[in-house]
Amino acid sequence: MIGIKKALAGIDFGKMLASAIDNPIGASSFSELLERIANFLYTLAIYILPIVIVGAGLFWITSSGNPEQAEKGKKILTYSLIGFVVILSFFSLKKSSGDRLKILISSRFM
Repeated sequence: MIGIKKALAGIDFGKMLASAIDNPIGASSFSELLERIANFLYTLAIYILPIVIVGAGLFWITSSGNPEQAEKGKKILTYSLIGFVVILSFFSLKKSSGDRLKILISSRFM
């Protein structure tokens, strides 16, 4: 048991792991990490929105006189469009105040 401890004592596992594992996200700062996550969510929302709109339209069209199902389709469509407008307004705000936001985030968390 003592021999294993002596053998492993000279090995720095932290350096081994740091050199063996690359950064999969590629972000070098917290603000860059937040920006990459936000961009991913924006892209995801752009791809999901048409699917949700088609699904809401199918609920609405196939209601066949059932007012509850027609109302459900209208709500899905309304809430998905409201969500997309919120996301779009966030990104337009982010683009217009880009550098100021980066400075604010990095000064608070660094």
